[in-house]
Parts: sequence; structure tokens; C-alpha cells
Amino acid sequence: MTTYMLMYSIPEKAGGITSVMLNRSKLLAEKGYSCALLTLDDKNYDPLRAKLTNSGRLHKQVKIVNLYEELKMLYDVENTEIENKNTQTFEKLNLLNQEGFYIQKDEYEEKKYARYFKDNHYIMYKKWINGQLSHIDYFQNRKRIKRHVFQNKILRKEITFNDKNKMSEVKYLSNDGFCYLSYWYGDNENIVNIFYFDKNSKEVLNFKNNKAFHSYWLDKNLTSNDVLILDGIGTYPKVENMQNNDIKKIFTIHTNHFMSPYSYGAEIKPEFRNMLLNLKELDTLVVLTKEQKDDIIKQFGDYNNIKVIPNAISFEENLTQNIREKNSIIVLQRFVAMKNITHIISAINIVRKKVKDVKLHIYGTGTQKENYTKLIKKLKLQDNVFIHDYAFDIRALYTKASLSVLTSDYEGLPMSLLEAMSYGVPVISYPINYGPKSIIQNNINGIITKKKDNINELAKKIIHVLKKETLISQFSENARTTIKTNFSYEAVSKKWIELIDEKSQ
Repeated sequence: MTTYMLMYSIPEKAGGITSVMLNRSKLLAEKGYSCALLTLDDKNYDPLRAKLTNSGRLHKQVKIVNLYEELKMLYDVENTEIENKNTQTFEKLNLLNQEGFYIQKDEYEEKKYARYFKDNHYIMYKKWINGQLSHIDYFQNRKRIKRHVFQNKILRKEITFNDKNKMSEVKYLSNDGFCYLSYWYGDNENIVNIFYFDKNSKEVLNFKNNKAFHSYWLDKNLTSNDVLILDGIGTYPKVENMQNNDIKKIFTIHTNHFMSPYSYGAEIKPEFRNMLLNLKELDTLVVLTKEQKDDIIKQFGDYNNIKVIPNAISFEENLTQNIREKNSIIVLQRFVAMKNITHIISAINIVRKKVKDVKLHIYGTGTQKENYTKLIKKLKLQDNVFIHDYAFDIRALYTKASLSVLTSDYEGLPMSLLEAMSYGVPVISYPINYGPKSIIQNNINGIITKKKDNINELAKKIIHVLKKETLISQFSENARTTIKTNFSYEAVSKKWIELIDEKSQ
């Protein structure tokens, strides 16, 4: 039995849901469970596998299984003669100079490409990445007609273009040149046909879109003994379309499912609508908080198939504390509008009148950075508020801070809140859905404001906490106890193991 965790793609900067998957798979692997991350995008995962494994984020026993890589391995032939032929062909093509061509190579040193001409006609364009030939474009009458894409010194794709330079067909090739998969595209590069060629049976299967093809592949490659955890909501239609009902499926929601104002009674976000309307038919739905479970049951009914399993956070038992900087507030968030970081900056403008040496350090990246900088300048807060780039060593930052603040419009279960409290940093939060009310016990391990978007109240709460060092110490100790008891790897892994064991029976 293998537990597969499905999302469409794993991004290069693996945060958010990807971090949740990596943590969960590590927890299960350490307990002896076979698990894998399953992706459906067309990408070479070798570099990312190495990066995640070397950093320790991907457990060595956990595989990244990708649909297109699996097909490639299925049809590749183990044959020394074929391997030698591919290597020889590639080494010739990989050379910058090619006999019989005039070559424009003045951009090669800086941009790693070259153009090739014969009899004054533009014939070919080569592009190199990291010293290896990435692809060759072929031209006729100055129009691109074909591209050859190489991976690990093997021709893997042949892409044909129409007279408007749009893809018309993509052929996927095994190492012996067999085309096992062909995508046909319309004028706007929309998929019109997918043909899958079975080399053994000589059968050709036709699919009209990726939904149908990906569902077919999942049906064929997962068994009734496997457990499929759906982490990426975008893949829900493909899982719903599967014909193999013997596979145990666990659906998940990682965020607030409501549109603005993000509370019960609001419209459901489009991506969650079909799944929640189909709640009765789901094997199991996992949500992050009891609040969200209650809201879903209230609206869609109780079918005894919703489990609450929060995200897990690393908990350092014997935390070596730095000397905390007095009146130091830390915020680690994406720089996006829904995080309302401008509220925190505006609150500091009020706080500094009572706590003159208050310092707010904001870490992250995103589109709102310029707005923060302008507001800081407008309020003349340059001595109190500081913007920093994304931080990798969060431990060093949290163990120096006195307080953190959360002002988002909505969350699922904010990792920044869990991280802060795991390092003993109390949090003042707006009363948002979902997460803070499930983690923060008001005036015991942190503070939840009475109202959302009330900057004056937020400022008063910050002043109240900063003025009482004993309160910070009390909140800090209780915050760590909360995380250890309810959100540590050990606590959360027990819940996942219980659910997976239940599905395996």
C-alpha cells in the first residue's frame, strides 16, 4: 500500500501546500509508511528532487512520481547500442560549430544561443542551458516549423508549429524514438486531441482533454490498496472523473472556502463549489479547524465524513533562547493585499506614541512592498518599521522577537502563526476565519481582537502587551505548550496515521 499525495505541480519555491505535503510525507515515512508525492504537470523533476532531498525537506524514502516521467520510463529501452547512439548524436548537436553552416554566435557567450544559416536561408536556432543543448528550432522561409527538445542527452519531444507560430502537435518520444503520446492543438493552442500509443497491444487511445487523460492514468496506476490524498484543489475534477471507485480517496481543504467577507453565508469560492456540493459522495474530507468543519456541516449537511487534522509544525523541545529584543515585533508574510500588513504599519504609528522604541520588522516578498514603503515614509516611521527580504533562517528571527501580529482577511490555518508560537512568540490576531480562534486562547497564549479591521483596537492590544513583560513571558510559555500538545509533528502524525490505517482496512 502506498499513500499518494496529489497536486498538479510542485513549484520551485516549495511553500504553502507543498510544505504541508513535504511535512506530512516525512512524518509518515519516518513511521514506516510508503508514500509519494504525485504530480500531473509536464516537467523534469530531477533538479527539484535533488534540491529538496539535499535540503532535507524531501525524505529519502519519499518519491516524487510524475505522470509524464512515468510514461517516459515505461517506454524507454535498456539497450547499450541505443544509449551510445543517442550520446553520439547529442554530442555532435551540442557543439556550437556545425559543419556546412554559417553561424551567428555573437550572443552565445552571454545568452547561450546561436543561429545557423545555409545558402543565406535561416535554418536552425540552438539554445543551451547549463552547458547542455536544451532545444533546436528549425525554420523554413523564416517561419519556425519544428522544435526538438532534449533532456539528459536524449531527444524527448518533437513540437510542430503552424504558420502563426502556434503549437499544432507535440510528440513525446522514448529513447529509441517511439512516439507514445501525441497532443494535437487548435489555432489558439487549445488541446483538441490526445493520442496514447500502446507499444505492446498496438492500440491507440484517444482523449479530448487532460482531464480525461489524467483520470485514465490515475485509474490505471493506482490500486485498490492505495490511498490518494487530494492536496491540490485544481486536480479535483480529474479525481472526480476517475472510474476506479475502489481507491480510497481523502479530499482536503487548505484554506478558507468562502469568498468575501470570508464567513458563513458568503458565496463559496468556485474551485471548492463542486466538491462541497458533492460532499455526501466523498470518502473523507480533511479540514484544518473545527470552525471550518462546523460551517461546512451547517451549509452542506453532516455525513460523518469530515475529519479535522491541522497542519504540523516542527517543535524544538529544548529551545535555546536568544535575548529577546524589547518591544520588537516580527511579521513574516507574503506581501499581498489580503494580508493587510498596512494595518500593522498604521497601528505602529499609534503605538509609538506610548512605546517610543517599538520596532516592527516585516519579512517577505510580493507586489505590495512599494505600498508599505510609501506608507512608512508618509507616516515618518523610518525609525520604527523596517522591510526585509524573504527570510530563510526564521529561527534566528523568532527567538529574538517579543511579539507577532496577524491581520489577514482570511486563512486556512496560518503557518506563520504556528511558527511564531512554536518559538514562544505570542501573537495578536484579528478574529478571522480560519485558524486563530482554534490556536489562540484569548489572554492565555495570545490575543484575538474583538473586531477585524479595527486599527485602533489593534494598536491598544499591542501597547497592552508590550507594556507588560510578565504577560509576554506568560503568553510565550503557554504558546509553546499549545503547539507541542496540538500541532507538533508527533501530535499531527498520530491523526494522519489513524486515518490512513482506517482507510487501509
